[in-house]
This record gives sequence, structure tokens and C-alpha cells, in this order.
Amino acid sequence: MISLETGGFIIFFWKTIRAIVTDLMAVLSDKQLKRLSEHKYKRDGGYTLLEPQLQPFWNWVVEKCPTWLAPNTITFVGLMVNVFTSLIIIFYIPDNKEHVSSSNY
Repeated sequence: MISLETGGFIIFFWKTIRAIVTDLMAVLSDKQLKRLSEHKYKRDGGYTLLEPQLQPFWNWVVEKCPTWLAPNTITFVGLMVNVFTSLIIIFYIPDNKEHVSSSNY
């Protein structure tokens, strides 16, 4: 049993944290770290069929947003809009067996 009076818990805690951090640092090999450092981000990836068509829209959205607004904030606001509208539909039709009136969309 670890004694709290002798500071054994603190020593145990720091040894555990150090072991976890050491294990995490050894997750990637040197070859993987080198490849990760050489990675270049490509904005226009063309990963989906709709991306080339939607790129002008996203460029327009970025121009309208203030520069101090973090991209994660924009994503989070979009998520909250989706959650809020889903909750409205769930509130009106909890069993999902009827049609929702168009005013709820």
C-alpha cells in the first residue's frame, strides 16, 4: 500500500506519468517521424467528386469570416446547428413514424 504521509503517492504518480509519456514518445519509429516531418499539407486535394465544385463556395465562406475566428469554431458552430435542428425534430416526433411539418426544418 502506498502511504500518503511519506509522499509515496506523489512519487508513484510521477513515475506512472513518466512511463506513459516515455511509451507515447516511442510510438513512432525514426522512419515514421522523418516521413511525418516531410509531409506537406495540400489544400486542393480533390479527394471527393464534389470537392472541385465546392471549392469556390468554401473560398467565398473563408473570405467572409473574420481572420480572428478559428476554423475549429466554424466547424463547432456547424455541428451545433445540426445538433439543434435534430433535437427539434426529435422533440416533435420522438418515435420517428410521422412526417415533420416543413416549418420545423
